[in-house]
Amino acid sequence: MSEDSNRKSDTSSITKIEKKLLKESIFNSISKFNRKRQLKIAIISAAASIIVLLGIGAFLKLQMKSSEISEFVKTSDIKDLEHSDKVKIIIDEGEDIKIDGENTSISYSTSGSKVNVGNSKTLTQKTKVDNKVKYNTLVVPYGKRSFLTLSDGSKVWLNSGSKFVYPVNFSDEDKRVVYLVEGEAVFDVAHNAKKPFVMMTDNQEIEVLGTVFNVSNYSDDTTNFVVLKSGSVQVSYPEKGTNLLKKKKKLVISPGRIASINKETRIVTSKKVNIDHYFSWKDGILILENNELSDIVRKLSRYYNIPIHIEDEELKHQTFSGSLDLKDSVEKVIEIIIEAGTTTKLNYKITNDNLILINKTS
Repeated sequence: MSEDSNRKSDTSSITKIEKKLLKESIFNSISKFNRKRQLKIAIISAAASIIVLLGIGAFLKLQMKSSEISEFVKTSDIKDLEHSDKVKIIIDEGEDIKIDGENTSISYSTSGSKVNVGNSKTLTQKTKVDNKVKYNTLVVPYGKRSFLTLSDGSKVWLNSGSKFVYPVNFSDEDKRVVYLVEGEAVFDVAHNAKKPFVMMTDNQEIEVLGTVFNVSNYSDDTTNFVVLKSGSVQVSYPEKGTNLLKKKKKLVISPGRIASINKETRIVTSKKVNIDHYFSWKDGILILENNELSDIVRKLSRYYNIPIHIEDEELKHQTFSGSLDLKDSVEKVIEIIIEAGTTTKLNYKITNDNLILINKTS
């Protein structure tokens, strides 16, 4: 056999071996790639599952906290506002701490164990009972106002006729959940990205990180509303026939807007407003812009704790604009409204039972 023939035979033989080795290498690479891909998919799936579970866990934890404070509100014996003549703090053991003055100031220490009332009185209390969150209730009767600083530094201005439930401290909480049972409040929430602030009423749930907003939740009003001054809030409303902890509609509002819910129809609306009209009451000013007289006297009745009745049905829909200084007496405020009545002249009288009657002038 020639030397060329031997060289060809060796070359052919080596090529076959190389092909076999190459084939095995390719299959090994594919196998390794598939294993890596499966491992990567498994890791991604596991991570996604963990994120979902964490999300569900956080949601369930919020629901648990929301349910916990809701249950406390339902089972608490909060006396009618009409029978109160002083601002008071109700601690969950049932003890009432009465506070003198028309405009009271209350602040909690960061631990919640100390409560400063005005500038002269300090109270001490437990922050937990049987290792459970302890709630306090602030009751502000008609004719009174109160300013509250919570243990996280958030500030709350409570209007006349308000009931407000809140934890003594938020140290062990993932969420800072509070409950406006009745009335109106302005919130200036201390920013804490790790602990969103959740403000609840029977008809809405407002979640924020740090912002300024006003909430109104009076039982004799047909609507509840939220007005945002700064920051951003997400408002959740229950659909008709459900409660707030079940199926909800969500709405994000921006500064300068109001979100309202009709308590009967559950219809939610949002629009741009002059925010000064909704925050001025905490400074003792009531700003009016084409407000109906029925709405005005309802607010004055709460603020001064005096029943006001409009005898003429048509007069209830008369509108007024301007501003009222609520530091004045109710009589002076009524006189200003009378002077502002351009289309219909008004008068009033005070009866023996302290009832103010507003009528058309004959």
